[in-house]
Amino acid sequence: MPVEYVDLATVTLRDDFKDDYRELIAFAYLANVDIGRAVSRLDLLGEDNHSRTLQILAQEAMGQFAQEHVARALGLLAEDIKDQFGEVDDGNDSEYPIETLAFSTVIPESTEKAITPTATTQVVATPVAYATGIILPTSVSNPTATPITMPTSVVDITGGSETFYLVIKKEKICDANISTPKIEIYVFKNGNQIPWTEIIVDWATGSDSLYTGLKADIGIGYADFEMNQQLLFDVRVGDNSEVADDFSWAECEAEDGSIYWGSWVLHFSSD
Repeated sequence: MPVEYVDLATVTLRDDFKDDYRELIAFAYLANVDIGRAVSRLDLLGEDNHSRTLQILAQEAMGQFAQEHVARALGLLAEDIKDQFGEVDDGNDSEYPIETLAFSTVIPESTEKAITPTATTQVVATPVAYATGIILPTSVSNPTATPITMPTSVVDITGGSETFYLVIKKEKICDANISTPKIEIYVFKNGNQIPWTEIIVDWATGSDSLYTGLKADIGIGYADFEMNQQLLFDVRVGDNSEVADDFSWAECEAEDGSIYWGSWVLHFSSD
């Protein structure tokens, strides 16, 4: 009967799982460019100098096959944390320090960010982590930075431009073991679950963004949202999606005839 641990703090994660967690935070940052939220999530790991740790992970990813998208996400977050919070490298022995990495990125709506172009840099009009990798410049000089602003759109990891998602499943979940009813959301493209996709949940007085891929143990296209019984919620995939509206706690009936509150499962798909 081995001991089973549940609901532990993030800081207790094994070191390799901490690295996986940092990668997920970096991909979320590519989508929302919310530096405060990214740093708050990293702080849960109980470590200092996030930019240095992210930089090391980016360098390791650069040496691995088909990991350029990971290196790009980690490196961009490391650079921005260093710029925003003034973290200092503690003996940078990396082959390619942060300052020599040029990142091709797209900035969501109402946000501008300067990039450093080089002779080999190509700006790709998509915020998807898989769309481009880190480009090593031939010089560490800093040419004039040109800010760009791109509109928000729903983009999938296959590199397509805009994808429209339809609601293909809306089903009640009656499970008395679920303490707080929630909306369980899955996003599919061509029959496959897709990660790093923004889910927007709106209600009368607010809105929140979720991202698939943060609970990969359930599904790489999965995200969930806990509901308040007093509110109605609308769910959509980014800005190009059918809206699944008016979700609230589902009424379920137990075998003895008593009533309890249930959840919902929702599938979005684009072929």
